[in-house]
Amino acid sequence: DGLLSAKDAVRRAKKWGHPAIAVTDHGVVQAFPEFYSEAKKAGIKGIFGCEGYLLDDCAPIPFDQTFVVVDLETTGIEHTKDRILEIGAVKLVDGRVAGEFSTFVNPHMAVPEKITQLTGITTEMVMDAPPVEEALRSFKEFAGDAVLVAHNAPFDVGFLTQYGELSGVHFENPYVDTLTLSRYLLRKLKNHKLDTLTEHFAVSLEEHHRATCDAAATARVFLKLSELYRQSGAGGLPGVFPANRAEKRSRMPRYHIILLVKDAKGLNNLYRLVSYAHLNHFDRRSGRP
Repeated sequence: DGLLSAKDAVRRAKKWGHPAIAVTDHGVVQAFPEFYSEAKKAGIKGIFGCEGYLLDDCAPIPFDQTFVVVDLETTGIEHTKDRILEIGAVKLVDGRVAGEFSTFVNPHMAVPEKITQLTGITTEMVMDAPPVEEALRSFKEFAGDAVLVAHNAPFDVGFLTQYGELSGVHFENPYVDTLTLSRYLLRKLKNHKLDTLTEHFAVSLEEHHRATCDAAATARVFLKLSELYRQSGAGGLPGVFPANRAEKRSRMPRYHIILLVKDAKGLNNLYRLVSYAHLNHFDRRSGRP
């Protein structure tokens, strides 16, 4: 917020006997080159940081909610250009399976060979399937306003939201990500892939990379993870409430947050985060996410 240069700030910190000084500009990192150079000259530790703007789109999800565990198979990983091939889902009420949903989706294109090799889904299997608009309407009717659950949920929810908006089917359901839960609760695992978690919890996963089977396995993994999270003393599951529409974002609480870099990997992560924020979430002016 001041007019002081990085050079003068470092010299003042050195004069006052401080062993280190951090720079945390508002939403940017332009001071880093000068700051690094001056801190090195002065023999003082330079800490790189940034003051960000945090949009609070998360809130606890009660454990007794109705959950719909969903999995999608797609032609690729980009929800803005790739297409949905299959939707599978399991509805959980009071920790028990209360319904299942499964449908192929006609992508109106040939299924890429690498996707067929991964999933076993061929062009012939989906060519007579309902179009995405019809499939999403049916899934929305099945899911209703239930909390969605998925493994790496931003992937599945991203496709549902993208094609839902194009189809006039709005998915504004809050969601829980089992990948996030696993990373928090099971930190000693070598990785947090679905097949790793099913092995850890002795859950069957017979046809991996098929939507219905993956959804059923994810549902059983979710029940195990949610129980562990409950035992940790948490009052509810970490839920994300989509903020896709500008009018909803404008009403959500936002906070200032100070981020400090710990090591070289953290510096790279900060650069990525600032770029992501400016390119994907900049909202009219500085000070708003």
